[in-house]
Amino acid sequence: MDNTKKGQKEQDSKETIYIDANCFIYASLNKDELSKNAMEMLEKVRDGFYEKAYTSTLTIDEFLWRVQKEVGRELASEGASIFFNLENLEVISIDTQIALKALKIYKNEGLDPRDAIHLAAMQSKNVKTLISSDSDFDGIEGIKRIDFTK
Repeated sequence: MDNTKKGQKEQDSKETIYIDANCFIYASLNKDELSKNAMEMLEKVRDGFYEKAYTSTLTIDEFLWRVQKEVGRELASEGASIFFNLENLEVISIDTQIALKALKIYKNEGLDPRDAIHLAAMQSKNVKTLISSDSDFDGIEGIKRIDFTK
């Protein structure tokens, strides 16, 4: 048995992560491989695979907007319960301090506004790992993206 690989898996499992909105959206809308992969990521959060998992209030907005367009307001609001019932997930409130940081990120990093807010929320908790299908985060120094679509 290769102890290095085992040790690496144990080390990775103790990461603190931030979950982008697209992971929640894929988990709830699609019934293909992407949906399965997204669900597996959320199950890892629930099961305590990661040290801590975060998302933000912006994620709830993005989730509701996209899911209501696909399946309607009632199912979207039912699906949003995941944000408040998923064990080991903390929702970061977007306050003025995070919004001001997001504005700096938006100006300096070239990210879209919502991505800048997500990055600022991550940074408010000193999170370095992001679960996302969005490759726009790949150019951000100090951020590791885990692409659940692969």
